[in-house]
Amino acid sequence: MRGFAPTRTALAGAAAGLLAGGVSATVYGLHCDENAAAFVAVWYSLGIGMTAVAGAILGPRVLRW
Repeated sequence: MRGFAPTRTALAGAAAGLLAGGVSATVYGLHCDENAAAFVAVWYSLGIGMTAVAGAILGPRVLRW
C-alpha cells in the first residue's frame, strides 16, 4: 500500500480540502435561501479556498507514512 501513498502531501491535502469545501458548499447551497450572485461568488469561494489552504497546511502532517 505504500506505493499508493502521496508523494506531494501538501498538494494532496489541498485537493482533499478543495473536495471537502466543494461538497460542504453544495450541501449548504441546497438549504440556503440566499442566492445572490455576489454572495455566492464571495462567500462560497472564500469558504472553499479556506478549506483548501487548511488541507495544504495539514496535509504534510496528516498524510505522511
